[in-house]
Amino acid sequence: MHAPGKLTRAIYALSLLIIVAPFCVSKFHYALILFKQMIGGNTNIINPFIALCDMLVSLVIAAIVLYRIYAIIRGRVTLALNDEYPMVSFGYTIGLLFMYIGVIIVFSGIVINFSVEGATYLVRFIVRHFVFLIMAGVIVFEFARLKSFEFNLVKE
Repeated sequence: MHAPGKLTRAIYALSLLIIVAPFCVSKFHYALILFKQMIGGNTNIINPFIALCDMLVSLVIAAIVLYRIYAIIRGRVTLALNDEYPMVSFGYTIGLLFMYIGVIIVFSGIVINFSVEGATYLVRFIVRHFVFLIMAGVIVFEFARLKSFEFNLVKE
């Protein structure tokens, strides 16, 4: 049984935050645009309903992810897996590698964006692609953990 350390848990938590934050912010922003249209005199009765649904979805997803991050940081969720199977170890390693690279590049992009004048568009382009790499890393990491638990159930 392999239990990851604090650095791995922190990278996993940052990965979840990097993935979910843009989604929730964009949903909330779209809802505010719809409310602004409603206040501006748009008589469409569907817009407030869509805006409330968008806000609700973004708040629920944010709450779930923040609870997961809290549980990981506090140590209640160990992210443990049984790494005696080569496929599980390979998936776990690749997933972590993707998350590490993605988080480093995203935070480097944020630092570059604030320190180099005129680098905004290039940095946004690069960061968007590495957020995708983080998503792939989380999926592969969780798939490896799931396969580990499935192999343990079959073994017992």
